[in-house]
Amino acid sequence: MAFLNPGMLGSADGFKERFANPIERYRDAVATRGLRQATGPFILRRLKTDRDIIGDLPEKIEMRVDCHLTREQATLYQAVVDEMLEKAEQALGIERSGVILAALMKLKQVCNHPAHLLKDRSDRDGRSGKLRRLEEILEEALAQGDRALCFTQFAEFGHQLRAHLQERLGREVLFLHGGTAKATRDEMVARFQGEDGPSVFVLSLKAGGTGLNLTAANHVIHFDRWWNRQ
Repeated sequence: MAFLNPGMLGSADGFKERFANPIERYRDAVATRGLRQATGPFILRRLKTDRDIIGDLPEKIEMRVDCHLTREQATLYQAVVDEMLEKAEQALGIERSGVILAALMKLKQVCNHPAHLLKDRSDRDGRSGKLRRLEEILEEALAQGDRALCFTQFAEFGHQLRAHLQERLGREVLFLHGGTAKATRDEMVARFQGEDGPSVFVLSLKAGGTGLNLTAANHVIHFDRWWNRQ
C-alpha cells in the first residue's frame, strides 16, 4: 500500500501503533475494521466459493487413504509411548513438557520409517506403510509423465528418502536442504524446471518453502508435516 498510495496508512511506526499491534496482539475489532475499510477499495479478494468471480475451478475433493503401521513401526511406536509415560511421571513443569515434545518428535520419525528413528542403514523395503504409499503415488504420477515435489521436515531423513526413491524408481531424484550451496540450489531448480529435467524433487520444508517457484511440478506430497497427526 505504501507503494500504491504513499502516506495513506501513515509511517511504519504509526501503522504499527494504529493497526499492527492492536490487531496482532489484541485482535482489536475496531482496528481490524478500520484497516479493512481503508484498504478495501484497493484489494480484490477472490473466494473459491464465489462463482461469479471464479467459475472455472472444480470442486475440491478430499479422499482419506490410511497408511497402516508395519509390525516393526507399531512396536517402536508403543515403546516410545511407554518410555514417555514413564519419564513424564517423574518429571515436573517444563521438564515434563520437554519429555512429551521429544516423544512426539520420535513418534513422527517412527511413522516416517523405523530407520529414521533408529538411524540404521539397513534395507528400507517393507518397513514403512507411509513410504510404500509414497512409492505408489510417485509410480502412478511418473507413469503419466508427471513431476512431483516431496517435502519432509527432516533434512537428515531427506538424504535417506532420496537414495531410496532413486533406487526404487530407477531414475534421478534431486534433494534440496538448508545446507545446499546457492549455486547448487539454482542448478537443481533450473534442471527440474527444464523440459528433460528429473521428475522427482525431495525438499526439506524450511529450505524448499522459501523463495522457490517450481511450476514444473503438478504433484506436491508432504511426507511429514509440522506437528500434524501422523
